[in-house]
Amino acid sequence: MSAILKDEEFVAVEAAVKAGIAPPPVTAAFNELSALRAELKKLGEPESYHLKAMNCPHHHRIFAASNHFGSN
Repeated sequence: MSAILKDEEFVAVEAAVKAGIAPPPVTAAFNELSALRAELKKLGEPESYHLKAMNCPHHHRIFAASNHFGSN
C-alpha cells in the first residue's frame, strides 16, 4: 500500500490515466509515481543499517564549542 494513495485510489487513477481522461497534472504525477515505484522495486529489500551516534572524531569539541543552550 502506498503512503500517498490507497490501493483502490491508485487503481482508479491508473484507469483514468490509461483511459486518457485524467488532467495533465494528474497524469504527470502518476507517471512520476510509477517511475519511482519501479526504481524502488529495482533496489529490492533494504539491508539492515545501524546509525552511528558520532561520525566525526572531534564531535565532542564541536558540541562543546557550540552555544546549544542559548546562553552567552
